Amino acid sequence: MPGTIDFRRVFEATAESQLLLDDQNRVVVVSDGYLRAVGLPRDAVAQRSLFELPPYAGNAAAMQHVADGIATSRRTRTPIPHDLR
Repeated sequence: MPGTIDFRRVFEATAESQLLLDDQNRVVVVSDGYLRAVGLPRDAVAQRSLFELPPYAGNAAAMQHVADGIATSRRTRTPIPHDLR
């Protein structure tokens, strides 16, 4: 249909390092910027838990920090701050 925007393609093409997660913190959509930053192909990231991926994997403090941020975001229905790492 003319004029239809493919939001998945727009999200994936962004240079920003971003992930779209499901309610189990698994990656649903990943941006090209994230893939470049971590040096992984899209199929190595898709459907994986956020906590299995860089920069969180193996870093307990970072995992807890981002898990708290996600929980707050879901509870308050507000965006996760961009500086949350």
